[in-house]
Amino acid sequence: MLFLYSLAFRKIQHEIPVFLWCVTEPLKNESIEGLTTPKIEAKFIGRPFLENVHFYSVHNMSGSTFSKSDIQLLSDKEIWKFQEIFPKITRDVLDKVRLADPSSFTERHYAQLWVNNVPQGRKIRAEMLILAYKFFEHDLTEEKIRLSYILGWIVEIFHSADLVGFDRKNKLTALIGPCSCSCGKAVVDVSTVIRMNFLKNAAFILTKQYFGDKIYYSALMGLLHEANLKTSLGKRMDMMTQTTNENYSSCLSLNFYETVVNNKSYGSVYLPIALALVMGGIFNQNNSMAINNLAVKVGMYLEAQADFLDDFVSEETQGRTGDSIAHGKYTWSLVTAYERGNNLHRKMLLENYGHSETLKICVVKTLFERLGIKSLYWTYEYETRQKIRNEIENLPEEIPKPLFQILMASIYARWQ
Repeated sequence: MLFLYSLAFRKIQHEIPVFLWCVTEPLKNESIEGLTTPKIEAKFIGRPFLENVHFYSVHNMSGSTFSKSDIQLLSDKEIWKFQEIFPKITRDVLDKVRLADPSSFTERHYAQLWVNNVPQGRKIRAEMLILAYKFFEHDLTEEKIRLSYILGWIVEIFHSADLVGFDRKNKLTALIGPCSCSCGKAVVDVSTVIRMNFLKNAAFILTKQYFGDKIYYSALMGLLHEANLKTSLGKRMDMMTQTTNENYSSCLSLNFYETVVNNKSYGSVYLPIALALVMGGIFNQNNSMAINNLAVKVGMYLEAQADFLDDFVSEETQGRTGDSIAHGKYTWSLVTAYERGNNLHRKMLLENYGHSETLKICVVKTLFERLGIKSLYWTYEYETRQKIRNEIENLPEEIPKPLFQILMASIYARWQ
């Protein structure tokens, strides 16, 4: 088992960025006349392939300029300490497995499942939680910081469980697979359900083990259960957006798109900050509502931005081509085009979207161009940033504004 712990530890070490800093200079946005935004050069130490990334700064949103030491989520020392927690919580979970079933086969199976899923990715949710807690807690101690690291891992375990049952490439649930019989109906992949349940229950077990004696334990569990429900609703709604769904056209509206995104992004945007509020002792209805309103807008901004980048990505600038159109992904560009188009445009979208044939992809791209989707996005992006800025400025006094200014600066790092 020591080999598995070591392997997982090394995987995490090379996945998480250590430092982020910026230099600002004026940058004219050609899509919006008269708009000037700063350009930031970001460098991620330990992530050489992300060096010299350019993105829009939070400078315009906050009215302040950040120095090199300001724009960072966690320091290298904090990242290291966060990583050191993983072998311990891994032993905790596998000890529970061993008690339930002493056979070495079962332990090896779940150990492999654990290592294959939990350490993957940037761990941005954990970083958000830990950073937020440092802002919210006025009496920081080594033990409290250690608990925030553990809670950060719990959020990441929760997210890993959601990804187990979801094929992100084709936006289809991995819980459902084709039936081998002649009935032609979809069947449930029971093994995937079991893997998801194991990871979710592991998150709950760790929460009880480390926070069961805290006065805020019930609040933590309540947020995790609410996130579980929201994510499940988001997945179910996302399944409805498959091009093969008989009610597919009824899903092609911005209102439905926003509902799907709000549910799906709940665990990634709102949950980490809300958990930090609970740990910091300032979780109340007013603060929760303010964070939720901001999280909704940030979640929409992130999803629409990701959709736009994939729909209009060019191989020359990013070294890859987008696959949203060919895979029939439910995107901001698609629903915007469908809402703005006439009956002929809509008919052409329904007939050509979600097909890999070059001609059909060209038809969809031509429709996007004629309907001015790219220009519409730049306007939407600018307006959404202004809304996020206003939400940050109107946050309750207990919630530090610099926290969200730093988070938004890191979000803009997605632009290259």
